[in-house]
Amino acid sequence: MVCATGQSAGESAEKMSATGFNQVSMLKDGVSGWSGDNLPLVRGK
Repeated sequence: MVCATGQSAGESAEKMSATGFNQVSMLKDGVSGWSGDNLPLVRGK
């Protein structure tokens, strides 16, 4: 799961796990954290 800050993705990941999804992953701190760590980000594709 991915969102801008990790908040929405975290909530959604918890709900999915609670309803039986076994393999749920999320990007810690969202896209903001990813780009803040200077990791590559492709936009517009």
